Parts: sequence; C-alpha cells; structure tokens
Amino acid sequence: LALARTDPVFTLTVFGSALLAFWAWQRGRAWPWFWLAAAAATLTKGPLGVVFALGGLVAAPWERRTDPQYALPPVARNPGHLAGLGLFILISGGWFLTAWLTEGKAFIDKVMLRELVGHAVPRSDADSPWWRCLEPALYFLSRFLPWSILACASIWRVFRAPAPHARVRSFERFLTGHLILGLLILSVASHKRADLNLPLL
Repeated sequence: LALARTDPVFTLTVFGSALLAFWAWQRGRAWPWFWLAAAAATLTKGPLGVVFALGGLVAAPWERRTDPQYALPPVARNPGHLAGLGLFILISGGWFLTAWLTEGKAFIDKVMLRELVGHAVPRSDADSPWWRCLEPALYFLSRFLPWSILACASIWRVFRAPAPHARVRSFERFLTGHLILGLLILSVASHKRADLNLPLL
C-alpha cells in the first residue's frame, strides 16, 4: 500500500489480531497473544481494531451448530483471556493516561470527541441521506476489483456449500463474519472513506 497514513499499519495489526483470534478460538488458548496484537491495533487507530479483529467470532455460534467442539469458552473460566485482557488494559490504558496527563483537555477534545465520538455518531445537523450507508459496500465492490467479486462468490459458497473439513469450514465462516460485520459497522458510522475498508481485506 502506497498510503502515507496510519491505515496500512492499522490493516496489518487488525490482520494479525484477527488471525490470532481465530487461532485462539480453534485451540482454546493463546488469547494473551491476541490481546497483545489488539493493543497494537488500538494504539494505531483506536478501539475499532479490536471490534474488527473479533468480528469473525460471530462464526462461533454458527459453527457450534455444526460441531459443538467449536463453542467459545466463557471468558471468566479462561485464565489466558483474563491475563491478556489485563495486558491490553495496561498497555492501552497506560498510553491513554500518559497522553491525557501530558496534553490535558486538548487530548480529550481531539481523541475522544472529534475522532472517536465524531466519527462514530452522525451530527444532527449533517446532511446525511440514507444511501450513504451503502458507501462502504460500494467502496468494497468497486475499489477492490476483481477480488471483491471473488469474495462475494466465496461468501455465497460458504452459505450454500460449506467445506466438509471442520478447520477449513470454520475459517471460511470466520472470514465471512469478519467481512460482513465490518461492512455493517462502517455503514452505520458517520465517517466514511474508502481506505477504512482496508482492515476488512
């Protein structure tokens, strides 16, 4: 990617986090590695990275109906989850606290109000027609040709004729959930740009 922004780095960290989430889901361990990668994604471009990376886990209940061994264990009974989550809070929260103490109110105004809330929640006075919610899907279809067409065909196949091998099938469903949920999240956000789709690729 020839893009002088944080988006390529965010794409890399979300990609790594998503793969680690799949790996941890399949093996029932290694969650601390996921949370470490999720902290890197959060430091790059905010908490949306964690949501994107975990999006594929909507496949867990879908897969559980086919094969009960792929049910997600409760977080409270998984010490690796708790340790990793503590590490995530320590890294991300430590950075946030340090930046706040250093920059004061200007940091809160920019990062929390203008960037996080401003990009997630549409302004009441904004001229935002209903069709703008289709922009992320249209960006995906148009900007990433021909791969977007192949992805749509693959998603159709995941629903109509899933792979018989359990590991392959669960990975297909994980990727399908990651892409569809990510596009839905971007569709309801007020901030829409084509490069925001990059972590979904």
